[in-house]
Amino acid sequence: MLDKAKKKEIMTALGPEVPSVIIGRQGLSEQVISEIIRQLKQKKAIKISLHSSVEDKNSYTEKICSITGAELVDLRGRKLILYKS
Repeated sequence: MLDKAKKKEIMTALGPEVPSVIIGRQGLSEQVISEIIRQLKQKKAIKISLHSSVEDKNSYTEKICSITGAELVDLRGRKLILYKS
């Protein structure tokens, strides 16, 4: 579980960054999940953008977190930041 200070540090670092993973109309394919896991291992924290066709962002985000084992740092609009230690 991330504390408030660590979340703020991650959000500050990734805030201006362009999302490194973009989930499009095809949704969560094996390739997208593999890429998220690969980037989390490499960077620890990543920014993801969701396509406008994703209707329920919250359940979609929970699904991504449960599959990857990552923790949600922030969800704003269609952008989310994940962290995995």
